[in-house]
Amino acid sequence: MAAWITGSVITSILIMIGLVGLYIEVSTPGFAVPGTVAIICFTIVFAGGALMGTFNSFELLLFIAGVVLLIAEIFLIPGFGITGIFGIFLMMSALILSRQGFFIPEFEWETDILLRNVLLIFGTTAASVIIMTILLVIFPHLAPFKRLILTSPHDQTASLITGSNNEQHGEPWEGTQKVKPGTIGLTVTHLRPSGKAAMGNEVLPVETEGEYIEKDSKIIVTGNFGNIIRVKKG
Repeated sequence: MAAWITGSVITSILIMIGLVGLYIEVSTPGFAVPGTVAIICFTIVFAGGALMGTFNSFELLLFIAGVVLLIAEIFLIPGFGITGIFGIFLMMSALILSRQGFFIPEFEWETDILLRNVLLIFGTTAASVIIMTILLVIFPHLAPFKRLILTSPHDQTASLITGSNNEQHGEPWEGTQKVKPGTIGLTVTHLRPSGKAAMGNEVLPVETEGEYIEKDSKIIVTGNFGNIIRVKKG
């Protein structure tokens, strides 16, 4: 059973499912089925390594540290930079080390094992990215994938931007004008606290005072500070 679990095909399938589930989970609020599936898949992968005697607590801590850094990059640090890249590197390193009983190869046969493991893990990661992209293209309107797609906000925001609220808060914003306080929009990404919102015919970067606002939520502009459009939940 250990040999079957640690086989290249089964390991690749488990890692791909786990990575896709992890991506869906960290991209949506709360904890649901994708996160549970990801935990089960990675648990099986590491259990196979434990049965073969190539997995210990170091690889587990390395993987958890990578996940924590990746989540911190998504939720706490704007953009995607060195923290997220390093987190992914730690996760991949943990998966590689869980398939071998050494850290640094000393013999030629160990080097061959390391190269095979690197090819397997990084190849599987690349395949996971491709599969996720295909799913997002083919199933843009099916849950849970529709929560990850930035769909056109024009129809969703028409009633908010051109309706009676604009009479109260002034003229609708146009691309050549400065966004006026009181302008109403609709978030097209989660604001953590920065993100994007639809206003008129434009999708603009916005920022809250620190609060978290979910996607597809009504927001109101509270002011402009340099190039920053400050908003709150409407």
